[in-house]
Amino acid sequence: MTKYKKQYRETIQKAYYSAKGDYASYTAYKSSLEAAQEAFGFARERYDNGAMSMFDFNEMKNKVALAQAKLPKCPVPFCFSAKVLDFYAGKAIEL
Repeated sequence: MTKYKKQYRETIQKAYYSAKGDYASYTAYKSSLEAAQEAFGFARERYDNGAMSMFDFNEMKNKVALAQAKLPKCPVPFCFSAKVLDFYAGKAIEL
């Protein structure tokens, strides 16, 4: 295998593993948001029943807000990595 073919192959492999990792990050953030929302629901019940302080309740509320803020940013790296793979596959790049 020539030097350039080897570099080309390595570049494609890096792009593939990058896309795979970006997708895993997206699904992890998505499940993190779902878990935070479910935990917040339980926290709301505990707070309404007087079993949780306002400080702890606000902390749970902030965790949900943080998860909601991070989720929209996650698809961007995955979409970019997927487009890089499309480029190397010879497909037209469409947005």
